[in-house]
Amino acid sequence: MNFAIFTLRSIKARVTLFTLAIFLISTLALAVYGRGILHQAIQGMIGEQQLSTAASIAAGIDQELRDRRSEIEAVAATLTPALLTDAALRARLERRPSWPVLFNEGAFIVGADGVATVAIPSSSARIGARFSDWAFVANALNDGATSLGQPAGSAPSPVVGLATPLRDKQGKVIGALIGVSDVNRSGFLQRFTQSTDSKAGNYLLISTRQRRVIAGSDRNGITETLAAPGTSPLIEQFLTGHEGFGAAFNARGDELLAAAKAIPMTDWQVLIALPKEDALAPLRAARKLMALATIVLGLLASGVIWLILRRELTPMLTTVRTLAKLSASNQRPQLLDIPGQGEIAELIAGFNRLLATLALRENALLVAEAELRIAAAAFESHEGMVVTDARGIILRVNKAFTESTGYTAEEAMGQKPNLLKSGRHDKEFYRQMWETLNRTGGWQGEIWDRRKNGEIFPKWLTISAVKDKEGAVSHYVGAHFDITERKRKERQIHLLAFYDPLTTLPNRRLFSDRLNQTMAAGRRNACHGALMFLDLDNFKSLNDTHGHIAGDLLLVEAAHRLRNCVREIDTVARFGGDEFVVLLSELNADETESAALTRIVAEKIRAALSATYRLTLKHEGLADTIVDHRCSASIGVAMLINDGASPDDLLKWADAAMYQAKAAGRNSIHFHGTDAPG
Repeated sequence: MNFAIFTLRSIKARVTLFTLAIFLISTLALAVYGRGILHQAIQGMIGEQQLSTAASIAAGIDQELRDRRSEIEAVAATLTPALLTDAALRARLERRPSWPVLFNEGAFIVGADGVATVAIPSSSARIGARFSDWAFVANALNDGATSLGQPAGSAPSPVVGLATPLRDKQGKVIGALIGVSDVNRSGFLQRFTQSTDSKAGNYLLISTRQRRVIAGSDRNGITETLAAPGTSPLIEQFLTGHEGFGAAFNARGDELLAAAKAIPMTDWQVLIALPKEDALAPLRAARKLMALATIVLGLLASGVIWLILRRELTPMLTTVRTLAKLSASNQRPQLLDIPGQGEIAELIAGFNRLLATLALRENALLVAEAELRIAAAAFESHEGMVVTDARGIILRVNKAFTESTGYTAEEAMGQKPNLLKSGRHDKEFYRQMWETLNRTGGWQGEIWDRRKNGEIFPKWLTISAVKDKEGAVSHYVGAHFDITERKRKERQIHLLAFYDPLTTLPNRRLFSDRLNQTMAAGRRNACHGALMFLDLDNFKSLNDTHGHIAGDLLLVEAAHRLRNCVREIDTVARFGGDEFVVLLSELNADETESAALTRIVAEKIRAALSATYRLTLKHEGLADTIVDHRCSASIGVAMLINDGASPDDLLKWADAAMYQAKAAGRNSIHFHGTDAPG
């Protein structure tokens, strides 16, 4: 291997290093994953073994306790009140050779008051002492049932008492027989501590109620005491009666693999514990071997890869050096020699074909360039221009686009044209636009868009699809120009044509159109309407006294009051001067009811127009003048009855009725076809 050329600039070196890195990372990941699986498997296997051992010991201890209960109950059954003496008890026990083994700390009898009267062997410490405050003795005396006591005394030899009641011929409890055992002396637990499987761990017998170790096989002091409350969650679960296995901590903080099994006859538990470090020692050894094997295999693999790449890539590297020399000399690229066969040879042959194609295209580029300069000049026109790809992504915009929309070229490129969407057009509008564009290759029309500052504006948009040689769309070109000013002028023309400039009410032309529509709708729906012709009384005197400015202010206020007196579907128009026309639509199918509704509206209008007008006349450089003026209105009414009358007839009838109202004294209402004003 030539290490002199082993640099990162070499493709062989990079491929070798990358392959080696992938190999090492994969092996490491596999090792970590395998370690976790193996760790769980070993821990689970040890846990199952520990739980099995604990169950076996718990069953044996439970049987030992049951044997002692059976023995003490059998002896108690033979004792009568006459035999409750030291000699009688001794004689009974001597005939039972198992008693000294089962109760190696002797026995004693208490009376109903809990005071010891007999003890075997004789002991002044027990005879005469009161034991009624011992819970298990009190249970035997009070409940009349055999009761096991909690371990008492100090380590390493705590004692456990078992009490059973003594009864007279009538079955009354007259005392109790108590047997006492040292739990760590032979004949009780010693054979279990000695037979514990050392591979499963150390044996520990726990009183869960006392949080106390009763017995154990730990000779190294690993589990001689329990961890403090809260130190090990698993130990706390064991102390509440939980059975199972898992990781725990002892009082010194060492991590253990532990399993626990409860003893049915009492609240004791058998705990098997093994230091985790000892349990997982084989796993650590396996990891070391795996790491060594990974290093050796990695070095071997890198060497093999290096040799293979050196043989396969030499032709390509030779070609690369040749190209580097040509590029440094600024010469026109020449066709390269093709070495042998294989993928490298095919690569160089393809490169030669590419050089030939590039030579042809270089000449063409001098020509798709002159044309681009012309297209660029056309692109920067006064119209806003935008070019998108086939997906609608904006590729380019011109200066006019940025000026009209407020978006810079950088903000627009990469976005879609819906960046400008105003929300005024529904989905159907855009669906039809794209249907036309896809079908014909172009679309044009008026559309509302939104500038960057939020302003909505109208524009005339033209979209053209650009297709490639195969006929597929490659780009879209959009051109638009702002028609805000044109729309403003159109609106101004519309307002001048159809609305009164002073009051903004519909003029005579627009009113005639609405009158025709109302009459046609009335004929279709069989519903009546009404036409009112109004003339302001005493209006001329205001103009003569305060000028036309005051008269205009009064006309504007009168128009406002008229609008407030009618519905949205009704029409108020100004015909000129102080003449107004009101058109009431869709009143009622009944002629009489329609007339009554019309009279109500007319009275409302007359009252509104008769209220005092307060007009503020402004004078440049001088204080404002306040003018209070009262005027009334004469109202002529013609009902829109479906009798074949024309719009002109109705206007004439309403006008004539209005003059009849004026002739009757003004400030009144007159209906056409009646003799007197209403």
